[in-house]
Amino acid sequence: MKLDRECVASNKRLVSIVVAVYLIAVAVINSYDYMIFKNWVVLADRYGVTGIYKGWRMLGEEYRVVYPPLAPLLFIYSYKLYTLIASLAGVSSVLLERIIVKAPILAALIIHAWIVYRVYGCRSSVLLLAGPPVLIVVAAYDFEAVLGLFLILALLAHSRGRYAASGGLLALSALVKPVSAFILPFLMASAGRRGAVRLLASYTLVSLAVLAPFAASSGLDSIVESISLYHVARPSQGPTLPGLLWSVYSGHSILFTVGSIAVILVVSLFLARRSSGELDDLLVSSALILSIALLVGKVANPVYIYWVYILALPVAVKRGLDSRFIIVSTLLFIVVEMWYFMPFTVSAILDKPYIDEETGRVLDPADIDNIINESISVITSTINVDAGIHDTRIIRDVAVGIEAISPVIRLILHILYLALILAMIRILVKVRGGYHGG
Repeated sequence: MKLDRECVASNKRLVSIVVAVYLIAVAVINSYDYMIFKNWVVLADRYGVTGIYKGWRMLGEEYRVVYPPLAPLLFIYSYKLYTLIASLAGVSSVLLERIIVKAPILAALIIHAWIVYRVYGCRSSVLLLAGPPVLIVVAAYDFEAVLGLFLILALLAHSRGRYAASGGLLALSALVKPVSAFILPFLMASAGRRGAVRLLASYTLVSLAVLAPFAASSGLDSIVESISLYHVARPSQGPTLPGLLWSVYSGHSILFTVGSIAVILVVSLFLARRSSGELDDLLVSSALILSIALLVGKVANPVYIYWVYILALPVAVKRGLDSRFIIVSTLLFIVVEMWYFMPFTVSAILDKPYIDEETGRVLDPADIDNIINESISVITSTINVDAGIHDTRIIRDVAVGIEAISPVIRLILHILYLALILAMIRILVKVRGGYHGG
């Protein structure tokens, strides 16, 4: 199919901005997470690729591997490819490193956008690439793009009655990040008895095939502890509902996790009873399920909004509700970004320690400055955080003021986060209602 030149021309300015932003996004990185990812390479060299899950417990929290195998495999071999190319070329470049390591993420995103273009047209694919939740995945470096590609392929196969393929692709998506597994009950319930058997069998076989070598080398207990139990015991992070109700939630991790899964399962089965099986319905229903996961989950992260955004956007464009959906999802993205960005920045400006919510680790001012400098070092190698912001009186005064009212700000962000997710769910229900007489 030839590219829709008329659509591209009408979105020429947006396309130009997107290209420029992507050039910047490839150059920057979330250096805090990236440091942990690079430690995976150390684990692989020391214990073998399939032994990384037992290895990180021996070396400490900074070597943690809390993703299923496909995520660390993707990074380890991407990074090894960079080291090989750098060695052969006799060149060591941070920019080259980031380009090569991010190449699979970009490739997955481009393929995803092409699928959306073929099914839903140019406007949907352009708006998908331009979305802030998508841009942050590239800028920070996260695995959502690969998860999303396998997920949309699974839903596309399911809409065509190819349930075995759907199950296998969904398993691959969940083997990048487990959140995709939330879609499994919905797809099984909407596939009919025989379809559900084929889907589950394929999902199980693919999962076992990938996990088996790691279980043999690292031990099944290490894998369960790293991928499942770590997240069950993980404290609340971000402006989440559990965070808002921390006094009730604290000390009941397993109970709350089971309750959250139960809510998601009930919603999934309800949606499956009214599913048409068409791709539009599958995309929006899956987006609704993941929206519920964002609502009841205990961790908020800007990249998590990607899950809902890439699934629902094409159908929202088709239904003429894209502007409303994009505004709400962008505001939700901003709220989550502010939750983490403000205290981190205040700590950097005021030379105060920063407490990492995930691990409880205390970062001293030097650590914070190093993280900031490393994240944007490709753009400017001469940045000096101390000279740039510490000596500016008005900025320091603003930081002091923000720190003083931080409990109020956090409460406001909690409320906004929950209100925006509910608004997003309402939009998705309206989008889905178009296919069920609503």
